[in-house]
Amino acid sequence: MGRPIKTAKSNTIDTGYGASQYGVVGGAYGIAGTQIACQVKIGTNAEAAGYIIRQKGARKFLVTDGVNTGVCVLADRALGALADGEMTIEITKLDTTTARLAKFGTSFGVDFTGTGYYLTFGAAAAVPTGGIYQVAQVASL
Repeated sequence: MGRPIKTAKSNTIDTGYGASQYGVVGGAYGIAGTQIACQVKIGTNAEAAGYIIRQKGARKFLVTDGVNTGVCVLADRALGALADGEMTIEITKLDTTTARLAKFGTSFGVDFTGTGYYLTFGAAAAVPTGGIYQVAQVASL
């Protein structure tokens, strides 16, 4: 799927990434505004809002809900319907509808229907001139 998402190395490195940019996650340091928000079900714990710590594979991520930490895989399930070890990341499209990501990299994602999106922490936007994918918003913490 291309380049993996970038993980922040410290509280002082990569701080140029902010709420309007995309491509770095908080890592163990939790740089505000750069953590990709997701819904997670870590092991047998209750489903909860969480964020990605680091990428483990194309569809597998080390995540935390603030209390529990574990590895989860992306799933196409509604909130409240996640199975153990699953997670979902919703994006908001230009028409304000949402979709769930099947896989994503540093700045590009694909939903479970195969539609591609440029991803941003900022607002969704129309297809740029010369582009073929619309910009979709990913929630951040």
